[in-house]
Amino acid sequence: MRIQFTNDNKTYTIETIASFAKHLSQRFAKTKKPGRMEFVADFALTSYDDDCEVTIPKVLSDIRESGWYGVKEFGEIGFDSDHRQLAFDYYGGDHLRVFDYNEGFMDEEDAERLIKDILQDIFDVSYDTLLLLVQWTPDECPRKDEEEAVKPIEDAAATNFAEMLCDYVSGLDEGEGIGREDIIDHLYEYINWDKRFTREYEEGKKNFKPF
Repeated sequence: MRIQFTNDNKTYTIETIASFAKHLSQRFAKTKKPGRMEFVADFALTSYDDDCEVTIPKVLSDIRESGWYGVKEFGEIGFDSDHRQLAFDYYGGDHLRVFDYNEGFMDEEDAERLIKDILQDIFDVSYDTLLLLVQWTPDECPRKDEEEAVKPIEDAAATNFAEMLCDYVSGLDEGEGIGREDIIDHLYEYINWDKRFTREYEEGKKNFKPF
C-alpha cells in the first residue's frame, strides 16, 4: 500500500515500513551525493498495518499521538569518500541510527534490507507491514532557521582555518605549491558556492578580504 496526498502544501505518503525502506534505497541510484546535509523525509508510526482500511483523516488524527522521526543525508563531510550516509533520529534525540551506503559493495536490495532493519529497530517492531505517515516536504521554518544558523558557523570555521593556512604558507620559502592568494580564492569559492556563475560572484571576488 502506498497512498500519496497533499496537505497544507506538503507532500505526504501513507506506506508500510517495507515500502518506505524501498523508496529510501532508490535514492542512491536516482540522486547524487549532496554537498551538504540534506532533508530527506520526516516519518511517524501509525497504529495501522496494510490490512487495515484507512483514510487520510484517520491517519492524520492517529499520528498526533505518536512522535515524529526524521531522516537526513549527511552529504559531503570532508573525508573525500564516495560513501553516503543516512541519519535517522527522533525529534528530541536519543534514537540516532546511521546507515552507511557503500556503492562498491552494496546494491539496491542490500540497502533496502538494511534500511528496513534500521526502521524496525527504531520502532522496536518485528514486522514491516505497519503503516507510516511520511512527510516528504520539510517544514519551512526549521529549514530556514537551520540554514541561517549553520552557514555563518561553517563560514567562520572555514575562514579561521584559511587564516591559519595563510600564516603557515607565509613562513615557507617561495616556490611551487599553494600560496596565500590560492587559499583566499578557495575560501571565497567555498563561502559563495551558491552564487557561482553570477555577476555578483565575480564582483565580490575582486574585493574579498576575509582577514
